[in-house]
Amino acid sequence: MATSGDHARGRRQLVLDGEHSRLKVEYQLTRDIFFRYVGQYSAQVRDTLRDPRTGDQLIVNGTPQGRSTTTEFRNDLLFSYKPTPGTVLFFATARRSASPTLQLPPFSRTATASS
Repeated sequence: MATSGDHARGRRQLVLDGEHSRLKVEYQLTRDIFFRYVGQYSAQVRDTLRDPRTGDQLIVNGTPQGRSTTTEFRNDLLFSYKPTPGTVLFFATARRSASPTLQLPPFSRTATASS
């Protein structure tokens, strides 16, 4: 049985920030039967799009382009079977679940005082 995983985080030009995590599990039951599972989670945050000259918020097709978050989870499953030498059967499935673009509320901090 083999497993591997990785996690990456990237930021480009202060506009797009993303995280990606991946898990891969492989299991060879016998010489002829093999399973593989890959799960991957991705999250991206896009900052408000602005005109570089004026700093005004951009409007695309009549819609202001504000801050948004997109998440996605992907599952891949593979089954491999070799009934005879030179013959391999593969059964695979992939499923992707994506959330719609979400508008994030503005960040606010509150302070409380107790006496």
